[in-house]
Amino acid sequence: MIQRGYKNNLNEKVATRLIIFITSIFAIYFMLITLKSTTFRVSGEKGSIGPWVFPLFIFLSILVINFFLLYSQYKNKANVKNNKVNKGNSKTLHLIWNIIPKTPQRTVEFIVILVLYVLFWRFLGFIISSTLFMWGSSLLLFQRDKLTINITIKSLIIVLIIIVSISFLFSSMFSIPLP
Repeated sequence: MIQRGYKNNLNEKVATRLIIFITSIFAIYFMLITLKSTTFRVSGEKGSIGPWVFPLFIFLSILVINFFLLYSQYKNKANVKNNKVNKGNSKTLHLIWNIIPKTPQRTVEFIVILVLYVLFWRFLGFIISSTLFMWGSSLLLFQRDKLTINITIKSLIIVLIIIVSISFLFSSMFSIPLP
């Protein structure tokens, strides 16, 4: 018979690995698109730094974070085998699970939102699709029992401020029109 705590821990591990796998695939895919794209390149010397560096940096950062998440899981697994579980590592994993969805159901919901975001980017443009994605993600990752209309409105306002700031940054500062 499987103990309840063991089953929850197993679900968390599966959910973490699923998110790591899918975000890594997306990061590698978009990294390759960025490297192959000529629209991001700036005319001038070969190898010059241009607008293509920012997305490449973001996707590389995602891969590095995923590596450290896998490493922390592996280290925690090794500590459990050796009965050397320390409180700091447990707190770190608990903190990670406040950010990453707790159940596989939320994981699937987040993946669906991410896929819809990628699919609707071209049709709705950056501002609408990113606003819907960030707002939906923030509501999905929030504790459902504490979600109120006030929090929902605050979340939308924060998302709108972020999206308008990013749009202004790219259009005015970098002179890159967003779709």
